[in-house]
Amino acid sequence: MVTHRAHFASLALVALGCAQDPELTGTYAGAGRTPLPAELRLPDGAILDVDATITFDGASEGNFDLALVLAYVIDESSALTDTIDLGGTYVAANGELTLEIADTEPGEGGTVIETDGNARCVQLAGFGGTPVCFATEQSNAYSFDGAMLELTLDQVIATTSGSTTLSFSRQP
Repeated sequence: MVTHRAHFASLALVALGCAQDPELTGTYAGAGRTPLPAELRLPDGAILDVDATITFDGASEGNFDLALVLAYVIDESSALTDTIDLGGTYVAANGELTLEIADTEPGEGGTVIETDGNARCVQLAGFGGTPVCFATEQSNAYSFDGAMLELTLDQVIATTSGSTTLSFSRQP
């Protein structure tokens, strides 16, 4: 009877091990869209297109680098564009991805804004000095099947809080 209990306990541990999130290690390319706030004085319903690349250096925790390319198309011949690079550490567990953002770099002509330490902020030169901030620690549900990754990034554009859902595919 004792040996059956030991085998049952082993099976339970093996089953728990199988329920872990797939390994994130690697580079992913993707995109998302987010509404731009009315305070930017753009047409109602203005949407920011976001192209992104994220790299994770560990299976379920480690360092990440996230490059964001931002574009608001005004018309066929003009657009507002900029870039932001984020870096830090992450932990992926139980369907939740926690990003601890330690580094924020704006694109050319942009500047880093000093904060109280609870957010990483930049002024975007390509958007007339508009500030964009990211909480230094943010946790959101994510989905990942080994090839496709979807995550949400919380931000404040100007003074409006929002989030951007980014859909990625693993790169070779």
